[in-house]
Amino acid sequence: DIIMNNVTNTANTYITYNVYIVKDNDTIDTICNTYNVSKELIQEYNDIHDLKTGDKLLIPEIKDE
Repeated sequence: DIIMNNVTNTANTYITYNVYIVKDNDTIDTICNTYNVSKELIQEYNDIHDLKTGDKLLIPEIKDE
């Protein structure tokens, strides 16, 4: 579930940050597939080594205008 959405504008590149709350049976791979982002990109913003239910992940979405 997304609980927050924030948009940043830098030089015609928009970065949207979604906060995702980890649910039972989620894996980093299923989350990456859901949001179409790489594991490396999620790792830049989060510590994903010990994901637990209820953890919050910051998931960036970068869009060029």
